[in-house]
Amino acid sequence: MNSPWTINIENGLGIATISDIGGVSIKGGSYKRLKYATVYLSEVNMISKMEELYDYVQSFEKAFFKDMIIKRTSNIKAKVNKA
Repeated sequence: MNSPWTINIENGLGIATISDIGGVSIKGGSYKRLKYATVYLSEVNMISKMEELYDYVQSFEKAFFKDMIIKRTSNIKAKVNKA
């Protein structure tokens, strides 16, 4: 088989909820799929895409990690002060 890897990509809308520790997720039952695509990749293409994804995540973390930690810390302090 020339394309042993299958990636399904989906886009949609849902109601965002925030957890007690500041994580964001979609409210159960609120997600509605808008678009859907399937991509078939060879082993070489899959490895290449995984390397691109790794680079993207690394860049994102370098750009936003400090702000995310500051925001999370302030949220935790606010909850502790309420208690």
